[in-house]
Amino acid sequence: MLKKWTMFLLAAVLMLTGAGGAAADNHTDISGHSLEEEMLEAIDRGVLAGYGQGTYRPDRSVSRAEFATFTARALGLPRAQQESGFDDVGSDFGLRSSVYAAAEAGIVGGYPDGTFRPNQNITREEMAVMIDRALRSEGLPVERSDVNFIDINDVRPSYVNGVLNNAFYGIIQGFPAQQGTAFRFAPKEDATRAQSAAFIVRMQDAVEEYEEEEAEVPEPPPGVEDPEEPETPEVPEEPELPEVPEPDRAFQTASISSSGELTVRSREYDTYNQAAAALSGDENIVLKNGDIVRMSGGIVRPNHPTSALTYIYSDRGLTDAQTYTTKAAGFGSELRYADSNGSSIRVDFAGVTGYVDVDTVDLIPTQQVRGNRNYYDVTDGTLRHHIYNPTADSYAAYVYGPAPDFLSEGPRYYSWDGSKFYTTSGIMVGEQPQYFNTMGVKTQSSYTAEDLNRYIEANAPSGRNSKLLGEGEAFIEAQNRFGINALFILGAAIHESGWGTSQIAQDKNNLFGLRATDDNPYGNADEFNSVQDAVFYFADYYIRRGYTNIDHPTRYTGAFLGNKGAGFNVKYASDMFWGQKIAGHMYRADRYLGSRDRNKYDIGRITTSGLNVRTGPGTENDIRYTYDRAGYYVILHDEVEAENGSTWYEVSSEVPRFNRSSYIHSSFIDRQQFPQ
Repeated sequence: MLKKWTMFLLAAVLMLTGAGGAAADNHTDISGHSLEEEMLEAIDRGVLAGYGQGTYRPDRSVSRAEFATFTARALGLPRAQQESGFDDVGSDFGLRSSVYAAAEAGIVGGYPDGTFRPNQNITREEMAVMIDRALRSEGLPVERSDVNFIDINDVRPSYVNGVLNNAFYGIIQGFPAQQGTAFRFAPKEDATRAQSAAFIVRMQDAVEEYEEEEAEVPEPPPGVEDPEEPETPEVPEEPELPEVPEPDRAFQTASISSSGELTVRSREYDTYNQAAAALSGDENIVLKNGDIVRMSGGIVRPNHPTSALTYIYSDRGLTDAQTYTTKAAGFGSELRYADSNGSSIRVDFAGVTGYVDVDTVDLIPTQQVRGNRNYYDVTDGTLRHHIYNPTADSYAAYVYGPAPDFLSEGPRYYSWDGSKFYTTSGIMVGEQPQYFNTMGVKTQSSYTAEDLNRYIEANAPSGRNSKLLGEGEAFIEAQNRFGINALFILGAAIHESGWGTSQIAQDKNNLFGLRATDDNPYGNADEFNSVQDAVFYFADYYIRRGYTNIDHPTRYTGAFLGNKGAGFNVKYASDMFWGQKIAGHMYRADRYLGSRDRNKYDIGRITTSGLNVRTGPGTENDIRYTYDRAGYYVILHDEVEAENGSTWYEVSSEVPRFNRSSYIHSSFIDRQQFPQ
């Protein structure tokens, strides 16, 4: 295996080579360097070449593209099937093929804005994560070192395991710190040529050592001595040698029948790529240790082996988590399978694309689903969403809103985002988002405190002493003080507290499950002196200052309920349908009280990324803030004509200090139409 690595490393030598080609024997700028030993080894292996006159520039920084290319070639990665996806890695970029090969293999990832930033210097933590993925691709088990890095908290959380895996295999050693035997990793510092060479050399050594251990043949037992002076000498039987252990061959291929029965081929493969390349005929499934890791189509369900949550990332390399979802069967989490590279699965959900770790999900081929999945139907003019529980093999349903005109009573319909609907055979029948799910919450409800109290009294569970009873004024006062829609606050309280009857609501006046973490929900939940205090805190601290505030990037993903694609639901809750369920509560309350809130505001959808919102109509006005991507819904207050005659919309602002007086050009707004 080391020979294979060396061959590819020699082919990749330009990544750590200067313009001068081979160096002179006197390594003038390496002598005395802290990584002198590793660099000399790298030179001997052909990993590192110089700039002439014995210079190697060991402390020069390395770019992201350079290290991605070096790693891709070192692993012998095949050319990517599709060399696209990064806006700044085009056909004229010299290292394009290797960057996309590394991306397709899940070794590198990009940024949320669609760029790779190839010329940006790579940091030490980024380099460690690339090496970690390379180790995984070579089959090395994931381990965690107990090394004492004093700055481990500075490492990006999703990178920590990769850093500690590197440390376990001796690839990362860190810098001695002042505190005794402690070390620092310096994760944010740019990686240098010397460090890159050292990391690769140590990676080679770790892989070679692991493979030698795996292939080691046990010594045969000693032979049996001849007996002393036998009358009739007997030839002893040759001792039976133990079997030489075969390396793990974890991958197999399979075909699947229309009834969902798998036919697994007997041949086994060392790697996913070998198995995938062997697919032919009706074979379209790859298994790893008996679990499906590739299929032609189907559903992906979260099933993390050690956590309740599965994270969904924006990149194939699983470095940038965009949202998360729960494996709890009662919540019916489902993602649409798109493709696989053996380590990460590309999925579609809620109108967007993401990636999940193959080890944190279950793949269910279409042939095995057999209708056991979430679906929508129409009952008495309302749209109902039925959530499938695969553990109990049962359904639970809730009302989402009014049924679109193009849906009929009787049939089942499928939707991945609650807006686009398909027949069970996959034919799209129409698109219609729900008003309350897309309505910005920085709005005013038409209802009074008395109206809300009337609805609560008529619908709260009888005999259970709901904490919501008589509290209508708290919701209206929160709306008046903080500008957050009272009907939304009530809908959230109903959903989170079970109509004010949960133990946390009863004992702690906490109607929203605030800080009720999974490990100890009751013990960790916030306690409030009154229901009003809880309502005010939720409306002000969580919603006004947090989830509707574009200057709060850890919470903001749109100022509306939404789903896992955009809106509060992206970061607020692991339940993929949390936003839809609260929208359903708002719809039912509004319908009971006279339908005065539905369609009260005009709503528009942002159609482009990088959209500037300005202080006035016209590009000559200052930029107030910028939408990072398309898909957000905004409240449209007025239509305004700019001095040049172009049409602009005055919209609700996404920062706390401005509610209106923010403007967007009409060309970038898709004005929504909702049934009356």
